[in-house]
Amino acid sequence: MNKYLIILFIAFSTLTNLNAQFADKKIYLVDSLNLKLLYKEDKALIDSVVNQYKKAKHDTVRLSLISTLVEGISDNRVWPKYNEFMFELCNTGLSKIPASQTVVRLFYLDYKNRALNNFGYYNLMQGNIDLALEYYAKSKAILEEINDKAGLAAYYNSVGYIYTNQGSIKKGLDFMHKSLKLKEELGDLPSLATTLTNLGFVYKSQNEHDKALEYFQKSLKIREDLNDKSGIAMCLGHLGSLYFAKNELEKALENYSKAYRISKETSDEFGTAHHLQNLGVFFQRKKNYSQALKYFANCLELRRKINDSEGIAGILFRIGEIQLEMGNISEALTSANESMKMAKKLKYPLEISNTALLLQKIYKKQNKWQEALEMYELHVEMQDSIMNEETQKIVIKQQMQYTYEKEKLADSLEFANKEAIKDLEIKENQAKIQKQKAELEREAIQKKALYGGIILLALLVSAILIAFRNKKRDNEIISKQKDEVEAKKKLLEEKNKEVFDSINYAKRIQQALLQAEEHVSSKFPPHFILFKPKDIVSGDFYWSAEKNNHLFIAVVDCTGHGVPGAFMSMLGISFLNDIVSTNILLHPSEILDKLRDRVIKELNQTGKGGDSKDGMDISLLRFDTLTKKIEWAGANNPLYIVKGEKLKVKSEKLKVNSEELKVKSLSSYKVDVILDSPSVIPNECEESNIQLYELKGDKMPIGFHENIVPFTNHSIEVNDSDKLYIFSDGFADQFGGEHGKKYKYKALKELLLQNYQIPMQEQKEIFLQAFENWKGSLEQVDDVCLIGLSIE
Repeated sequence: MNKYLIILFIAFSTLTNLNAQFADKKIYLVDSLNLKLLYKEDKALIDSVVNQYKKAKHDTVRLSLISTLVEGISDNRVWPKYNEFMFELCNTGLSKIPASQTVVRLFYLDYKNRALNNFGYYNLMQGNIDLALEYYAKSKAILEEINDKAGLAAYYNSVGYIYTNQGSIKKGLDFMHKSLKLKEELGDLPSLATTLTNLGFVYKSQNEHDKALEYFQKSLKIREDLNDKSGIAMCLGHLGSLYFAKNELEKALENYSKAYRISKETSDEFGTAHHLQNLGVFFQRKKNYSQALKYFANCLELRRKINDSEGIAGILFRIGEIQLEMGNISEALTSANESMKMAKKLKYPLEISNTALLLQKIYKKQNKWQEALEMYELHVEMQDSIMNEETQKIVIKQQMQYTYEKEKLADSLEFANKEAIKDLEIKENQAKIQKQKAELEREAIQKKALYGGIILLALLVSAILIAFRNKKRDNEIISKQKDEVEAKKKLLEEKNKEVFDSINYAKRIQQALLQAEEHVSSKFPPHFILFKPKDIVSGDFYWSAEKNNHLFIAVVDCTGHGVPGAFMSMLGISFLNDIVSTNILLHPSEILDKLRDRVIKELNQTGKGGDSKDGMDISLLRFDTLTKKIEWAGANNPLYIVKGEKLKVKSEKLKVNSEELKVKSLSSYKVDVILDSPSVIPNECEESNIQLYELKGDKMPIGFHENIVPFTNHSIEVNDSDKLYIFSDGFADQFGGEHGKKYKYKALKELLLQNYQIPMQEQKEIFLQAFENWKGSLEQVDDVCLIGLSIE
């Protein structure tokens, strides 16, 4: 009775507190977010990203933030909600973007593809294979639309793996070979190694050991060249399994042990679990059952921790096998039944077949001939699904039926004796049941008489029970949350590592777009490039190009830094390359005019409220390699020239409504030489005619501006030994020094004048050291890019 009252109180208390558990969608963006069940780290990440999301002014930035949230949340109950929200944002954005804005449209399609892949991955992990394949098919349609060959290669590999696990071997191999062909075309070595491994695994499952060995060894060679420790461990594990199948046990143990050590060192829980299972199977073959069960128990714990349904099914099967071999029939049946349940949910015929054969052996030990026969038939059916040999299936079933009939006849006498004993036991049990039934009826009458008193007593203590229940529930929640925080801490660290790995991959893409300094060095006069991003990726970038004996070089400062700035920088590099390659030889001012037009068009800037304010500041030089003449134009950013003669500059006049604008664009600066500076040669410092000239850029950005006019082009006469410097504002804006103030442009000019005479690469080291000394222990506030050129 007390049990029923407690259940009633729990239900009542749950109803009264239900509304307080779920977060407000207006704040957290998604429905049914249970704050009480959130992991501490997940809630901190959600609060931070949602706050940034509400401050963001551009839809593309908001979408990137939600994607970061999806990748960073560890709780499988929470991140799918934000993935659904990301998918809706993509659809809404695509419905608003005109077809002409191809760059922004590709951005939304890329994130929609990520959302679909996430849906597919989630359903695959939950065992919803058909639904996962539907999402992957929708993802494929987008990849074909945007001609993303790398994405298509990944799609074919993933779906091929699913089909082979479902028993569609030919279909799975076709998909994997399509993936292999695309990856070879792209030169994508990490992905190529993954597909080679998958192909080796499939051929191994079909007992084509020579082909499997060939693919595993090719994959291992690539992994070793890339120093991919996780991939090396995986390949070693597969090689160990292959040698195990060939009964080369010493080689198998050597590869298994190496694979386990590497996975353990790299904190790869999935790989560690896999290699623990392999070691357990090895000791099972050696009949060392205690050692095998030890490895299997550790493996099962890891499999459950990472929610690996397929792995859990496999390890339960192995534990059932050992329990059967040890004669622990009841324990073997429990493990095998749980393994079969998961294998059927996954729809994996190989696992179903193996587990059915194990259950057949268990039922045979229990003399349950009908159940054993059913399991053997299921085993044959699944084998047929894999091997597709209908006639072989019929023969095996006939042989199996004949074998069972012989065994039943051989044991018939013993069976009859057992049945006679069972009849006596049944009669004794029936008598006991009748006696127990009478006792239960008497107890029921006594209980009815006590119900009234119990109900009154329950009403008196109900308040105490409710308070006790609430306190106990709170303590359990706190204890559970503490355990979950500890258990999930490592998973969160891995998720964070994946996010940073993604940003590092974006860095490699940005670095691929930036020309290496060595490449620039082969074309330009002596120079240096000081490039120091604030974050992993940069909003500043440098750019160079060559056309018709003319060299172009620029320093560009995009709005923001980090990921948003990097996105703008990649657009800028693409636009500049396109403008120079598709037009006749342009003056720097003409290039800036065209670049501004492209940015306004692609970012849909109209000057209305709510529009993107993204843009760029730039300083752009054009150098004639034959005449050594310089042309320059700038948007907000200047050009510094250090020389000993008066600077001669011819500047086009800006005109608005046929009236010339008077713009002071040239100023000079001179500093007393510091003779005790270690970076200056005293005898050369006595020249008092050396000056730094500042040619100022037009006061408008590359982007929408209230007064859009053509940029000014400047023709500059330079001589040998003149020094030119272009840069972003990151150096001068850095806080530091004794009082934590900005470095400022005056100090930068003094630094340039003090060191202009020394070789360019030595200048770079001095300027970098000066920046680091000024910054000290303070955080870098912005990206830094500074380029110096020496005319010779």
